[in-house]
Order: sequence, then C-alpha cells, then structure tokens
Amino acid sequence: MRAVRRRDRRGWYVAVAIFAAVFLFVFLRGVNSGKEVEVGAASLAEFDPGYIISDYQMGRYDSMTEAEIQKFLTSKNSCGNRSYSDYKWLSENSVATWHFKDGHFVCLSEELFGDGEVIGSGETAAHIIWQAAQDYKINPQVIMVLLQKETSLITDPIPNNYDYRKAVGYGCPDTAACSSKYYGFKNQVRNAAALFRTVLDGGWTNYPLGNNYVQYNPSAACGGSMVNIRSLATSALYRYTPYQPNASAIAAGYGYGDECGAYGNRNFYLYFQDWFGGIREENLDKGDSVGNVLIGSHIIHSALSDSMVLDIAGGAETAMNGTNIQLWQANNTAAQIWEFIYHTEDDTYTLVNPYTGKALDVKSASMLSGANIQLWEQHDTCAQRWSITNENNYYIFRSACSDKVLDVSGANIASGTNIQIWDFNGTSAQKWVLMDVNWMEEFTSENIYSGYYNVGLHFDNSMVLDIAGGAETAMNGTNIQLWQANNTAAQIWEFIYHTEDDTYTLVNPYTGKALDVKSASMLSGANIQLWEQHDTCAQRWSITNENNYYIFRSACSDKVLDVSGANIASGTNIQIWDFNGTSAQKWVLE
Repeated sequence: MRAVRRRDRRGWYVAVAIFAAVFLFVFLRGVNSGKEVEVGAASLAEFDPGYIISDYQMGRYDSMTEAEIQKFLTSKNSCGNRSYSDYKWLSENSVATWHFKDGHFVCLSEELFGDGEVIGSGETAAHIIWQAAQDYKINPQVIMVLLQKETSLITDPIPNNYDYRKAVGYGCPDTAACSSKYYGFKNQVRNAAALFRTVLDGGWTNYPLGNNYVQYNPSAACGGSMVNIRSLATSALYRYTPYQPNASAIAAGYGYGDECGAYGNRNFYLYFQDWFGGIREENLDKGDSVGNVLIGSHIIHSALSDSMVLDIAGGAETAMNGTNIQLWQANNTAAQIWEFIYHTEDDTYTLVNPYTGKALDVKSASMLSGANIQLWEQHDTCAQRWSITNENNYYIFRSACSDKVLDVSGANIASGTNIQIWDFNGTSAQKWVLMDVNWMEEFTSENIYSGYYNVGLHFDNSMVLDIAGGAETAMNGTNIQLWQANNTAAQIWEFIYHTEDDTYTLVNPYTGKALDVKSASMLSGANIQLWEQHDTCAQRWSITNENNYYIFRSACSDKVLDVSGANIASGTNIQIWDFNGTSAQKWVLE
C-alpha cells in the first residue's frame, strides 16, 4: 500500500459543490465552525521526530473499555447541532449525504455503521474502535487520535458520508484520490490498526529503526533531514504519514506554518498528549503479547552492528549440548532463530532454537563474569531463564542466576566472537535489537537494506559521494564528486533493490535522479553523473561486501566505482575503473 497522510484542510466539502464554489465554501465554513481543531495545552518543546510515540503506548489495546471509549466520544461531541434548515439546505444542494435524526445531526458518537459505506444501522463507532483494538492489539486511543488528525471526526458536529468513507485516510495518498477499496468507517479503522500491528510485530516498513531521510512535505523541493527513528511505533506513523513537521509547523502549534509544512505527525503528537498524555510511556507488561513484547520467534542483532546476530557455532544441523553461541554475520539460517518462551511466574524468558529444540544456556549456571553461553537441552533452571528489559529501544538480557547480562566479548564485531555474561556496563556490547524472522526479505545477500545512506570512503568516511554544486540546482549530467560530509541533500542516496538481477539503483531523494555511468560506458575512466531515472545498466550497480566495506560494480561492464587518482580532496571526480582492490574503490554506508 502507498504511504498515506491526512489532507491538511477539511476535506468533507470537496464533493458537495453544486452552487458557485466560492459561495458554498464560505457557507459551509460558516455553518460548520465546530469542525476546526481544538487548541489544547500540549507543548511541542519536547517533540522528537525520531521518537513520537512508544511501542508500549501504541500497543496498549486494553487502555480503555468499550464503555469508556463511548463516554470519551460523547464527551468530545454530543451531536448538538439541531439546525434542520442547515440539514435541508445541505441535502438539497450537495452530492454528499448527512444523517439527521430525532431533531439533530447525528455525529460519530451516535452513528451506526455497517459493512462498506452503510451508515445508520449496524455497530457503534465505539464498538468498531474497541473491536479493532482487541483484534490487532492496538491502543484505541491511537485509533481515535488518528480519526481526529485525519478528518476531525471525533469533534465534527455534522459529518457526512464522504468523511466516513475516508475516516482515517487509509488508502489516501497525497498524489492520488482515495482508493474505493478501503471506503467505509469500519474498513478504514480496521485496515489502519492492522498496518500499525504489522510494523509493531517487525513487519515491513519503509522507515525502519535507525537513520532515515524524512521529507518535510510531499514536495521534494521542501527538503527534509535524517531522523533517527527509535521506536517501531514511530516507524509505523511514518509508514502511514511519511513526513515530519518543519520548523514553521512546530512553531505554529495546532496552526499552519509555511508552504512546506506538514502536520499529520505533529497533530498526532498534540492530540494524544492533550487527550491522554504519556505518549512515550515505556511501562511494559511482558506477559502481554503487544507492543515491545517478545513472545514468538526473533533474530537477535547486536547493537554493535545490525548485520551481526546471535548464532549457533557450526550451524543448527550439527549442534549438540555444549555447542558454543557466537556472533556471526546474519544469514537467515536456522542457527540464528530464537523462540521466546515467557514464564509468568517470574517474568523471565527461555530462548529456544526451534530447529534443535535446545536453549540459550549459561554454562554450569555460573554467576561469574566471563561465563560462556552455550546451547543445551531444555531444563527448568536459572541457567536458561533471562529477564529482559527495554532500555531506550534496546534490549538487555539478564541471567536469572546472577543478574549479569548477555555480552559480546571484547565488543568485537567479527564473525566468531564469543558470547558471554558480564557485569552490566551500559555499552553497545550488551544491547540487542530484535527482528522478525522474515526480516531478510527486506535484506539482500550483501546485508544492505533498501533505504537512505551516505556513501563514504572506507579509509576516510568523512569524504562521501556528493552532487557537485548541491542538490538544489542539479540537472541531468551534473557531476558526481567526492566531498566532505556535511549532511546536505546532495549527499543522501536511496538504495532501491532489484530482485530480478540482485542490483541496486542509487537515487538522490531530493532530485529524484540516479547515480549514472555516462553514456552507459564500459571504459575505465568513464564519468559518473546524475541523470533522470531510466531502467538501463548505466544506473544499476552490483554491490558486494568484502571485509566490511562495499564494492560497487557497474551492471554494464563490471568496472567499479572509483575515486580518480585516489585523491581524497573535496571536488575529486568519481569514475569507473578496472577493479584493483585499492582503497579508492572501497566504500562504507552510513
């Protein structure tokens, strides 16, 4: 599904014009003044684009009962508009429909919804919201905030069928009309909840944890910045609404900033804080299967390197009692999958490898720093039980025998590094990230995510691939050069993976143009330039990982991306050349 966001202006009047557009626009804004946003007390001083909401808060499906949801909806909107003359005028002069019953407009808190676009019979909004929360393990408060920031339905005194058909903006991209496939209040709510749950469970997102380039506006010309996304819930919001507020949008509170402002994620933060508070609470009940919960199968990545994971030495196929546990390059084999089994009685987990049926075990149930971690048949002792806590979006694994933690020996990221327990010291060697077992479907054989990167020299990563003269003025044929890293749009490259031939296209997100071999040349010394995207070998690169640096080979010739003369000065030209294994052809990704 394409990323979606709310329309920044009220959308309900779009389809109602039969009279002169200007007259009707003014009239509807007059009779519908209650549709304007409420101004609350939340401050944007602590707004963090990388951490908008915690996984715990997004996953609190039991935060409100159905009765409490109904009470909240009624408190926000009692359907108080009783003007029959307004209803009659709107009905006679519009293609939209309003529901008027018992002497008043029926609003969300009183409306009934059937399947599809049926309005007036079926289930209450409170029940639909509550049921979606239970089925997808999503906080109903998140759903209600989504309704408000997308279409203001929580407070709208006279909603119509067009508002309900796109209630949470699901399937409504900025560049096209809403998809009729997702029309209807119930359909909208359940699809949105399902999307959030998918991301919370480690499923696909185009804004994964870590650094991502996030635009300020649908227009690439408005720019953006790198954002360190630190919760899956925040990632889910960006998958849904792929923009961050710029400085003018932050300064405007609930209002509007300049023409490059985007308000969806800002308004989500404001409404949640004003209505419910605690948007970044982290109090997690691990006995529950929501949010940051660990129940199920995972791959366990070291915080030292997202490509290095917990692994059974020699592979799962030959593992025995006492087989060593090590750090190893991620390869999606059975030796790197761990099932988390929760024990309610002491709030601990056993980590079992599904292929062998054996568990992650502290040798001899030792309480000493440096004790080895091994694989062993399951037994109900402290050696195989782990207390797991979430600390700033990393997991810490504490042995139930000693309170010492799972640790990478010497903080070494080489494949084969031993895993042990050690006194907690807060370093990255003791921090872990959990990924869904299907995570490598978004990962290539060379361990490069499709996403945004700076491409730096291996021997001096402060020097990076750069668009000469900046991204703002770049045209077809603009030269690609080496330049000091400065975090501008000219140095950001989106890696787009092609499964059919295991290659990448590198696109600059500001310009939409790609890294290109001039004239698709096969000659050493051919220049590298920027050019509009076209599906030829000139813009496809085969990328291999060799000892933790990358080699970029042109799909036209097998020649590689090269720094002319191995000169590391800013302004040095980038070309292709025969592979020679020198540092001028080795690159790292940030």
